[in-house]
Amino acid sequence: MTTMEPIFFIHLTDIHISAPGKKPLFGLEMSEKLRAACAEIRTLEAKPSFVVISGDLTHDGDLEDYRFLKKLLDAEEALLGIPIHVALGNHDFREPFREGYLEEEPSNESYYYSFMADGLRIVMLNTQVPGTHNGRIDEVQLAWLKHLLAEPAPAARIDRANRWQIVWHVLLPLLSPTIMFMAMLSTLFAAEWSFSYVNVLTQGGPLNSTTNIYYLLWTYGFKTFSVGWSSAAAVCVFIGSGLISLVFMKLSKKLSFYDN
Repeated sequence: MTTMEPIFFIHLTDIHISAPGKKPLFGLEMSEKLRAACAEIRTLEAKPSFVVISGDLTHDGDLEDYRFLKKLLDAEEALLGIPIHVALGNHDFREPFREGYLEEEPSNESYYYSFMADGLRIVMLNTQVPGTHNGRIDEVQLAWLKHLLAEPAPAARIDRANRWQIVWHVLLPLLSPTIMFMAMLSTLFAAEWSFSYVNVLTQGGPLNSTTNIYYLLWTYGFKTFSVGWSSAAAVCVFIGSGLISLVFMKLSKKLSFYDN
């Protein structure tokens, strides 16, 4: 399979921006540090596709901090000519972030989203737990992520796969549990399905040479009325079906792909 072209992006983190007029963090003006980093990015020979800034976006998490950050990143984004995407950290606060940076109604909802870049899907989650230094992905995000990842086969198309490669590497693994189940049913019922052909076309053939276990069961039970042989045939059907099912269950666990 041919592989996708490399994707080059920049990851910045813990920029700890404060609005003008506040005391510099450890004597450092973090906004100037960010401008210097963006200026360095503009000098790179290989132009990145995008920039990701993971929290902490601000140090105090005030409304004016996020408004200043918005103006700062909008200006740098215009100079870079590429998008800048952000995520929240433990120093960030959701309500002032949504009001000051996103310019929407303040809310305490987690900030998560996805975006596409050069055929690659990037997922941004919010592991921040307000008021703590712990990280956790809540159930709402997990449900959203499950729904997002259920969309058809972006990974195969990223690698420029042809139709056959998509079928072989994506569709077949996803369908493998169903395929194994249908194979088990086909094997179990194959002899039963052929019973009518044996009965109608050959009646067992010379010396019952054309037969199967279901035909023997029918012959002993309803033709010769051999109760013992009929019972033995029924036991063979039961045991054989159980063994076949067990083999296919083992194969299914080994060969099938289960998306948990």
